[in-house]
Amino acid sequence: VVLTTAGGLYRYRTGDRVLCQEKLNDLPVLRFVGRCGLVSDLVGEKLSDDFVTHCLDKMPGFRMLIPSVEDTPHYVLITDAATDLPENPAQAVEAALGENPQYAYARRTGQLGPVQMLRVTDPTARYTRYRLRQGAELGDIKAPALRPETNLLAAFAVQAHTE
Repeated sequence: VVLTTAGGLYRYRTGDRVLCQEKLNDLPVLRFVGRCGLVSDLVGEKLSDDFVTHCLDKMPGFRMLIPSVEDTPHYVLITDAATDLPENPAQAVEAALGENPQYAYARRTGQLGPVQMLRVTDPTARYTRYRLRQGAELGDIKAPALRPETNLLAAFAVQAHTE
């Protein structure tokens, strides 16, 4: 969404979902709430990017949730090793994800394992390299809160610090 000089909104397909929170001087104040079409569903939990964005809102720095099918399927919280994090960040994210009834059910029945955290050096560069290898243009790369690919963990795994 782009503001035009005429004071209105011009729409085009970016895949971004925004929310108009208020108007300031007759201009809308927009808040990014997620990406359309980014959904992860390992065992029926159906996590959307906007929901995961909300779950990670209080987490500083780089943060991305990605699925892993190793052992019991679970999600991995990728963070920057250089960022100071609140106490027990994986547990806080786990609790927030539990607000999704399908996620809570999958955890309760053991279909999903708990969130694990992977702290890596320079995760933005690692994600950017991954997306460039996929054929994305550099200017189009933006790290979302959620990526559904189960093979993405390998892009972050080198020199990682698992917690």
